[in-house]
Amino acid sequence: MGEVKNKLERFGKLSTQYEEAQTLLEMIEEENDPSLAAEGEEAVNGVEKSIDELQLMTMLNGEYDHSNAILTFHAGTGGTEAQDWAEMLTRMYTRWAEAHGYTVEVLDVLEGDEAGIKSASMMIKGANAYGMLKS
Repeated sequence: MGEVKNKLERFGKLSTQYEEAQTLLEMIEEENDPSLAAEGEEAVNGVEKSIDELQLMTMLNGEYDHSNAILTFHAGTGGTEAQDWAEMLTRMYTRWAEAHGYTVEVLDVLEGDEAGIKSASMMIKGANAYGMLKS
């Protein structure tokens, strides 16, 4: 029930923000004042950001979407190339997580014979980590 209330509050704020931006744009149009253009652009950008956030919040409504995520990589068959590929994937997901504000905890790593890794497990921690990775 709390999630529904939160979504309704955010939608109400978005509606108010939209109306304020619309009023500001009408004022700019009527007064033809270029100094208000930057303020109008900022208001429109704020509405777009709020829409994106609400859309993301609505999309991530699965049972586990708000949870942390555990990723496991196995090189499988293919020798050194497969082990290199598993290591590249591990680095890629680590960098993605850090760039999006998540923290990464390496749970287990089994190094390859020559290069790369045979397997690795890591936990990505943060709000909506599982949902973002799933999408």
